[in-house]
Amino acid sequence: MKRNMFNVLKISILTLGLASASTFGDTQSDASTIYEIKKGETLYSLAKESNLTVSQLMQLNNLTSTTIYAGENLMIPNTITIKKGDTLYSLAKKYDTTVSQLKHINQLNSTIIYAGKKLIIPTTVIVKKGDTLYRIAKNYGLTVPELKEINGLESTIIFAGQKLIVAKNGNMESLPGSYDASKVKVEVSVKDGFTFDAEEPRKFIVQYKQDGSYFSRIEVLDSNANLIDVKENSIASLKGNKITEHQLNNINYPFYKDAKFFLHGSNSKTQTNIVVKELDGKLIRFTIHYLNKEESEGITPHMIDILHTTKLK
Repeated sequence: MKRNMFNVLKISILTLGLASASTFGDTQSDASTIYEIKKGETLYSLAKESNLTVSQLMQLNNLTSTTIYAGENLMIPNTITIKKGDTLYSLAKKYDTTVSQLKHINQLNSTIIYAGKKLIIPTTVIVKKGDTLYRIAKNYGLTVPELKEINGLESTIIFAGQKLIVAKNGNMESLPGSYDASKVKVEVSVKDGFTFDAEEPRKFIVQYKQDGSYFSRIEVLDSNANLIDVKENSIASLKGNKITEHQLNNINYPFYKDAKFFLHGSNSKTQTNIVVKELDGKLIRFTIHYLNKEESEGITPHMIDILHTTKLK
């Protein structure tokens, strides 16, 4: 009977899944866009349509040749039309950049600009496959430390699809919904028999006092994290387990409601759930770890109830 109860518990807790796994789209009108090259298009034709030079497109896309191929992606930067009375200084101030950065990305030899001409404005870019912080920083007249500071990055690791601010005087707060993950505080209502502690900035842990094998980690993800990359990273962390992605259909268990996705990993000794949710506009990854033992039926539900009380500050 106990074995049956345990199996029912596992079904009710684990047979959950992916809500909407859409990525965070680039909806800002002032952001660079990713354009898919069509058959017959050339760098020259695309530069002409965008009111840019071939050299500028090559610089901002890390191209060493003018040869492009259909199906590949090209980043088209945001531009403005210079108006009478505009100066590089006034435009730099208006768009949170500097005169030197505007000169760099527009390949200008002087500060003289003319009404009616197009000017590239550094705003945000979407990381493409193969991009590095060094290349992006170099293309936009920044240093790697500057690019890291502007975007609140703790390392030089970036992912395809990730959004980065490239305006020299910009900051994370200039993006809607942005936040510094390392400064987010997490609170939960702890039940008897469990502890709650901060492991490091943006990571917190709920643990069962009698057996540390029962624990849940709460991780605040970067505001510009891409869900596809988060899922791939989560799958990689479950290496060595049998991995299943479950579907959220008619499951009523409150904690899993509105999850972005749910992965379950299992082996002969342990089980691990990875659930990603959005709370208070912030992306949170929950990793729930427990043993393949009947005692789990009296421990795991309480731990999940604790996670359901998660609040962010």
